[in-house]
Amino acid sequence: MNKKKLLVIDDDKRIRKIVSIQLKNTPLQIYEAANIYEALNIIKKYKIDIVICDIKLKTADGIEILRQIKPVHSEIPVIMLTGFIEKDYRERAEALGCFAFLIKPVKKQRLICTIEKALNICLKE
Repeated sequence: MNKKKLLVIDDDKRIRKIVSIQLKNTPLQIYEAANIYEALNIIKKYKIDIVICDIKLKTADGIEILRQIKPVHSEIPVIMLTGFIEKDYRERAEALGCFAFLIKPVKKQRLICTIEKALNICLKE
């Protein structure tokens, strides 16, 4: 089985590492980006299968990430990580194609289950 490629976008290195560690024993190839510019370069260079993105970034928010990714890569599910969800923000993100919202800190099993649903695969550990 080819490894699915997952991109974690967060300007907090600790969060990127936590997500990477939670997914360490899964058949996913993990890429990390600290900002929208790094993320777009990684998406362009590699065939990314799924994106996990923090809603609040210094360079852009999750809505801008969706606006940049979805028109060109509509097939990539985008999962948003957030400390809170504002109803208006969620509605705008869902209208742009956001797959799911997960509240931080996200539990490992919840993260894996959401990724499995998004990719329609089983991530046996």
